[in-house]
Amino acid sequence: MFNKPKFFFIIFFLYLTYLPAQAEIVKPKYIRGASAETATKPIGVELSPDGTKVFFARFAAGQHMYQYTLDTPFDVSTIDASSEVILDLGAGSDDLTNGRLEGLTFNGDGTKVYAIDFGGKMNVHSLETPYDFSSFTQDVDDGKTWTTYLSPSSDNVIRPHDMRFNSDGSKMFLFEATHNANPSVVEYHLATPYLPGSATTTKSFNVDDETNTVIQDIDFDDDGTRMYVVTSSGTNANWGLAVYKLSIGFDVTTAKHAGTLANFFSADETQGGTPAGIHFGNDGMKLYQADYENNKIHEYDLICPYGIVICEEDTVSN
Repeated sequence: MFNKPKFFFIIFFLYLTYLPAQAEIVKPKYIRGASAETATKPIGVELSPDGTKVFFARFAAGQHMYQYTLDTPFDVSTIDASSEVILDLGAGSDDLTNGRLEGLTFNGDGTKVYAIDFGGKMNVHSLETPYDFSSFTQDVDDGKTWTTYLSPSSDNVIRPHDMRFNSDGSKMFLFEATHNANPSVVEYHLATPYLPGSATTTKSFNVDDETNTVIQDIDFDDDGTRMYVVTSSGTNANWGLAVYKLSIGFDVTTAKHAGTLANFFSADETQGGTPAGIHFGNDGMKLYQADYENNKIHEYDLICPYGIVICEEDTVSN
C-alpha cells in the first residue's frame, strides 16, 4: 500500500541532501591595532602603495592631515611617531575651515592629495615627492561646492564623508552620508582625469535599504567590480560593512548587494572599535580601518584579494 507521508519524507530528504551548500560569508581576520598618534579622531586613512607611509585625516578640532612612516611596510604597529608630518588645510587660499574634515585620497601616482569636508569644500595639494607631505603647493580653488554642484540628491544637497577615484581618474565618487536624506553613492564623470572641477555628469545608487544609518566611507576593489560601504552611528548595532558586486567596473548603477558584515568592527568580534575610514593594501590582501573613538588604526588580513563577504569569483544572485 502506498505510504504517502513516508514518500514525501523521502523526497524532502533527497532535496535537502542535494541542495547546493550556501557559500560561507568571507570575513576579515583581525591582526593588530595601533595608536594614530597625535592624529586624534582619525576619520580617513590611506597607505602609500609600498606600505611605508600611513596618512590620516583628522576630524573635529583643526583641519589637518597627518603622515607617518611605518618601519615595517604595511604593519601598523611600527608607526614611527617621530616621523610625523602635518599638512595644514587652513593655511592657503582654498581653506577648509568648518572643523568637519571628512576624508582624504590621492591621485594615481601620489603627486596630488585631496581633502573634503562635510560642507562640500574640497582642496587639493600638489606634492613635490609622491606620497610625501613635506613639500607641496596648493592648487587653485575651482570654486565648486560639492554639496550642491551637479547634485542628484532629492533635496539637491550632498553631505560627503569621503571621496574616491576610479583606477584611471576618469570618475570621482562622493556619497550622501545622511540616512534621513536617502544615502547614495554618487558617480561623477571627469573630462580631465583626477580634476574634480572638470566633472560633467553624474549617476547615483541608493544604499539605504542595506545601510539604514550614516555612511562613513566607501571604497572599491582594484577593477571596480566590488564596492564597500562603511556605516556607523550611535551604538555598535549600526556598525557594518555592506558589499556590492558591480557587473560593470566603477559603474554604480550596476551594483547588486552581495551581503553585509554587521558589527564585525565590535570589540567582541575583532577589537576594531568605531569604524570610520577604510583602506585596502596595494595587493588587496589587507584592510585598514580608522577607529574614530579610540584614536587607533586597525589592520586585518583577508583570505582573498579584497575578500569581504565575497571573493572576486563569487556570484550574487539577487
